[in-house]
Amino acid sequence: LHQVLVGLELTEREGEEFMEMQMKILVLAGVPQDIGDWAVVQEILGVNETLARKEAWLLKIKNLLPKHMPECASMPPDDLMAMASAVLDALLFAGGQSLPTVLQFCLAVPFSEFGDQCLPPDFDICDVSRLPSYIFEIVRRFPPVSG
Repeated sequence: LHQVLVGLELTEREGEEFMEMQMKILVLAGVPQDIGDWAVVQEILGVNETLARKEAWLLKIKNLLPKHMPECASMPPDDLMAMASAVLDALLFAGGQSLPTVLQFCLAVPFSEFGDQCLPPDFDICDVSRLPSYIFEIVRRFPPVSG
């Protein structure tokens, strides 16, 4: 996706670092505002480090956009920054964690209280004939992306 949007081919290490930042941002996005402002919570969650990494990616994307999409070269600086921000949002949130999240839910639900109460008694996750409807129901009941 990085290559398509900004012409950047990530090394394996860069991909791992990006995914690590992506997970931290997703965690931070779920923290309630009233406790998210606490210094101790910010320290534990590494807020400043994560925001610094996000800023570095934002600047990298801003610099790559005009090279990858020449029409961006004539954009005013504020518009280019807004475009870079939109691209970074797409990289961070558009499906990057959706599939792993759905898989986690699919594997966890049969072993949860919800699974005990809501799945049919004869449910078997290894029964491939039921998997498509099971996965669709997991996505419906536990959407991996919200907002």
